[in-house]
Amino acid sequence: MMNTEDFEKNVDEFLTHMREILISKNKEYSEDGVNRLHNFERGASVAGCSPLEIAQSWKTKHSVSISDMCSSGKVYSKEKWFEKLGDEAIYDILLYCIAIGYKKAN
Repeated sequence: MMNTEDFEKNVDEFLTHMREILISKNKEYSEDGVNRLHNFERGASVAGCSPLEIAQSWKTKHSVSISDMCSSGKVYSKEKWFEKLGDEAIYDILLYCIAIGYKKAN
């Protein structure tokens, strides 16, 4: 069980963590510091698919890792859950940005 106060605290903590990661990883997602979707565009070009498809493909690694954690029966630290769930959630945000960005461009 989790009371409302603890739930809201955990939500705020997770969302703050996510925002910090997204901002700090700007250079990893963008070769020139301008186009945040560069790696997805380049990856899609190499793989012969769309940026949205490549992002979903890359996200799968994180989904499998979380699935393995859930079914392992082990207890993981808060930091490990932050890392794994944060990585997957970041891909959800990036998928959203790619979907909206390309809709806007067309």
